[in-house]
Amino acid sequence: MHPTIPPLGTPAHPEFTLHLTAYPESIRLPRKLTEWALESWGLAHAAGKAALITCELTTNATRETPGAQIWARVTLQDDGVLLQCWDGSPKIPEPPTLSDIGSERGRGLWIVDALSLKFGVEETPAMGGKVVWSLISREPEEASV
Repeated sequence: MHPTIPPLGTPAHPEFTLHLTAYPESIRLPRKLTEWALESWGLAHAAGKAALITCELTTNATRETPGAQIWARVTLQDDGVLLQCWDGSPKIPEPPTLSDIGSERGRGLWIVDALSLKFGVEETPAMGGKVVWSLISREPEEASV
């Protein structure tokens, strides 16, 4: 089951959305926004994981649509923190596999999958393109013994 992805402009929960041009130099902006959002919501323990996922999602969007408009969004939900990145490309990324770990490309979604409670891709017919999303836990991870 996919998380509810609210349309732009109608937040059901606290959220931050950043619209930007897909340049490699821009990737740090959504990462910093994600860190700040989680810290402001009292979830500093999850800020690093969320920032890494956001960085991977925006990197993929930047590679897919260089110089085009993209957006990144972080939403505090009851069931976790939803991280999303939209780009205008209709190309749906392949599901990550273990063989992606050693390759030059494909590791990003493997990392996203490994760090997420769940993740996926939703086509956005009204806007074109797609949203790649990740849901992470709001709870602190237990330290392994």
